[in-house]
Amino acid sequence: MASRENGSRMPATGIRLLPGSAGNRGSDSMKSKCMNPTRSNLQVLLRRVCLLCWLAGVVLATVFMLVSAVSAIAREHAADTGRITLPADRSLEDPAADNGPLGATALYPSPADRLGFGVARGKVTDYDVAPLKAGWYYDWSLGENPAHPAGLAFAHLLTARNVNWDATKAAVAQATRNDPGALWLIGNEPDNFKMENTFPEVYAETYGRLYRLIKAHDPAAVVAAGGIVMPTELRQQYLKLILDAYQRRYGQPMPVDAWHIHNYVLNEKRGVAPGVPPGICVPYGVMPGFNKHDNLTLFSNQVVAMRQWMADHGYRDKPLIVSEYGILFPQNLGFDYYRVQRFLYDTFDYFLTAVSPTIGYPADANHLVQTWNWFSLDETHFVGGGLTWGALFDPDTYRRLPMGNAWVDYVATRSLTLTVPYSDARPVALRLEPVPAAENGSNPSDEAAASRPFFYDEPSPVRVRAMIANRGNAAMTETVRVALYASVAGGSESLLTSQPVSGLPARYEGSPAWIEATWTAPATATWQLRAVISETGRSLAINRRIDVNLDSLAVSPSTHPKIGPGETAALTLTATVENYGNVGVRNVRVEFWEGGPPGVGRSLGAVTLPELGPLASQEARFVWPGVGMGHYVVWAAASLPAEVPEDDLTNNQTSQKIFAGGQQVYLPLAYRGLCILPCQEEDLVRNGNFETGTLEGWKQAGCNVVLTSSNCYYGQYCVDVGLWSCIGRPDHEISQTLSLPRGSGALLSYAWAVHEADPRPKRIDTLDVEIYSSTGQLLRQVDTLDNRNEDEKWYTSYADLGEFTGQTIQLRFHAHYREPVHTTHFYLDQIRVEVCR
Repeated sequence: MASRENGSRMPATGIRLLPGSAGNRGSDSMKSKCMNPTRSNLQVLLRRVCLLCWLAGVVLATVFMLVSAVSAIAREHAADTGRITLPADRSLEDPAADNGPLGATALYPSPADRLGFGVARGKVTDYDVAPLKAGWYYDWSLGENPAHPAGLAFAHLLTARNVNWDATKAAVAQATRNDPGALWLIGNEPDNFKMENTFPEVYAETYGRLYRLIKAHDPAAVVAAGGIVMPTELRQQYLKLILDAYQRRYGQPMPVDAWHIHNYVLNEKRGVAPGVPPGICVPYGVMPGFNKHDNLTLFSNQVVAMRQWMADHGYRDKPLIVSEYGILFPQNLGFDYYRVQRFLYDTFDYFLTAVSPTIGYPADANHLVQTWNWFSLDETHFVGGGLTWGALFDPDTYRRLPMGNAWVDYVATRSLTLTVPYSDARPVALRLEPVPAAENGSNPSDEAAASRPFFYDEPSPVRVRAMIANRGNAAMTETVRVALYASVAGGSESLLTSQPVSGLPARYEGSPAWIEATWTAPATATWQLRAVISETGRSLAINRRIDVNLDSLAVSPSTHPKIGPGETAALTLTATVENYGNVGVRNVRVEFWEGGPPGVGRSLGAVTLPELGPLASQEARFVWPGVGMGHYVVWAAASLPAEVPEDDLTNNQTSQKIFAGGQQVYLPLAYRGLCILPCQEEDLVRNGNFETGTLEGWKQAGCNVVLTSSNCYYGQYCVDVGLWSCIGRPDHEISQTLSLPRGSGALLSYAWAVHEADPRPKRIDTLDVEIYSSTGQLLRQVDTLDNRNEDEKWYTSYADLGEFTGQTIQLRFHAHYREPVHTTHFYLDQIRVEVCR
């Protein structure tokens, strides 16, 4: 399938756009009657006059647009932050004016809450972000105590690779206390070899540990899995490998509160970021070319594909978050201000309106995407490249840039439909705390008794505290009643307290309210605590949870102790055991095994921890004597007494490999899932870069095709297949015969540019990229360029030719001109057909 497209901005078939979407705007193309050919001499004369007039208009319009672009660039670092004035033909539209709020649902009564941005360079408090009217942001950090300017929610991000677990545990405990009920994103492009480059098994293991850690501290937290660069077919395979690895590791389906993805349109080719995902053993995937980076059809198709994948794997009822997207490429590659602005507007319209009754999120009126995050607030030169127009603010002056002004214009012209005032009182945290000494009957000077957690099999008085906050964008003036309930297995729900709450400020603008009650936890029965807003039914519940987590297993002196032939040594095995439950437990047994998991390997011995309080951590140390030279796999397994019911047994074991030897010899390692292509990549095209200074290897037909050394894509030479001197000769081509190895895969790529094209807004001159059989039969029309593709810039297109492996084909570039005098020049360079031998 050819990678170039016809530039259509419509979304995928079967996805409905609500009224007011970009896909319902109609065509802006002009169809001039004076362009129709005629045989009358007078009409021919009139036609030529019309053409001259039209050309003059084009020249004037071009001058006007250049002046506008220069003015926009000048405004980038202007002293004032006033809104830019757009040309009349690029005025803002308000598609929602007559159709109600765009994107408003019961889940998002104010659609602006869906809008987000990423802070790449500075601190969010450095900028005046209030006019953006956004709902959330993140800065690619864990964020122990995040700022919430202008009522912005914060998304916490944790990497999926090389986690510093000690630091992460402490930071998560602090962050969940400061920012309860928040969104947690796990992974920042784990599929990108230039970013986290994480194998599926590693992501699954890390995600499982992080998910349990976050939920232990904040059951209301929303944990989002994924973080892939783009949901292409290859990267959906990568996600499926993660699901499978999680099932193998933990023995259950992967728990996911939401999925988050980046949604860039980029090439998938080994060695070029983002590359092919780890664990996927193919040389390439989709190859749209950088000129399709902002193609809304490809963009929206990826969203649909991800939603379909979620539905196919049982996750339709989970939110989809586009946690990063935008334009990464600079102005010198063709992504000027207006192009980026149009992409911003089109994608906002798409996100606000795209719904599907079969794959959309039911809780959000079947919207495909719940929230999205623009890259970025303040990155003006992505990865050291040229000027990128996506930044909303200047990171040096903190002033708003043209794209920031465009964002403000978008939300301002839709203020009645995007920013709907509302209040939303809800319980955001429900906590159990020790009862102070003065209330629990202990000696007030006995600090241990005053702060002692309660344990299983001990009825204990505890303080139940509920945090009530307003997550709406407007202050709550009315009074609501909050009730705390307790229910015990085998009994009915009882009311602990009911208290009025009033005057809550808008989200993050003031202090929350707290209500509390004292309750005696039962000794052994299961229980649930619930906080409920009586008027709205908003509620938050926590259940009794007993969950021992065996976090890690360390070996000292090291996992590579030096033990010579005939020698033995004693190794200390240290297992870190954590209680991820909200009830303390006693007599935690940690048993150590060698050669296999419990019941399979050889038992080395056991250690018992007398007690382990809620969210507490302890180390179980065991000395393993008489260890000789060799390879070992040691296991640790934690268990509770038989009468104590544990809620999660999937995280009670861990293992460690040990090599004991006289000296260490480092050899190349083969990681499970590591992709080593069983072939050597080879380019079959002879002289595809034309750097021989000749057309050696190419066959010419029709008018002579000439080399040029002017403004080529790469190197000194490229080829021009459109010549002024070829008057009356309409067809010209170059071709090359190639034999594609069987079963090798084959990728065609070629750089092209269209210069000095016929200016009329219809197809006049064409360049066809074609595949023929060795007998001259047309097998496939790969692509067609024409005079309307003129851009004065070079682009690269790709096509998968894998269907022709094992065959001899002819690759043709065929130029055709409809009229005797032709002006369009089609330039070609860097033609390659890469295969694996």
